[in-house]
Amino acid sequence: MIVSHRPWIGPRFYDGLNGQRFLLFGFSHYGFYDEGGRDDDEFTNFVMERWALKGEIPFFNAVASYFGFVDVSDFYSRVAFANTLPNSVGDSDNKFSFGDEESRSAVEGRVRKIIFDVDADKAVVFTLKGWTLFPSYDDRDQDGILEVAETNSIHYGGYKRKSGGYTRTFGLRHPMMAPTQKMRAVVTAIMEA
Repeated sequence: MIVSHRPWIGPRFYDGLNGQRFLLFGFSHYGFYDEGGRDDDEFTNFVMERWALKGEIPFFNAVASYFGFVDVSDFYSRVAFANTLPNSVGDSDNKFSFGDEESRSAVEGRVRKIIFDVDADKAVVFTLKGWTLFPSYDDRDQDGILEVAETNSIHYGGYKRKSGGYTRTFGLRHPMMAPTQKMRAVVTAIMEA
């Protein structure tokens, strides 16, 4: 049976950001084994508590800044986070890996279950590599494009959520080498959409 990391649910998730609950996705975890980490179901929560909430992982710092937060711990207390792949891609040498076939095959069911169970208003996928693995939208009426001045068009669609209706989900690029001001403009547009 493949390991499937549980999502991080911040303790203030239900307070949200400006009255909206956000679920954020990365692509995968890697490394951290030499520092006490194990690739088990709680690995995402381990990474969040051990490093991300302390501002020690650039990916998490960048995402928080796009939403206008300097205090990374405060930001992640208000959102949920999961990775697209269910498990780690391995050590640091494999951080750019696409994962193995078994992991990629598990993405559709994983993404649908997490979005349904977390029951967020909006989800943002901060990886085009991951976005390409996302399943077809549940709500074809929400299949759209958000136009943001001086940026690429942002594709989005709806996935079923536990409370009824759909979680509007947006696909963005990975923060690594992304232009900060443009990413902030896109996130602001998503918050207002």
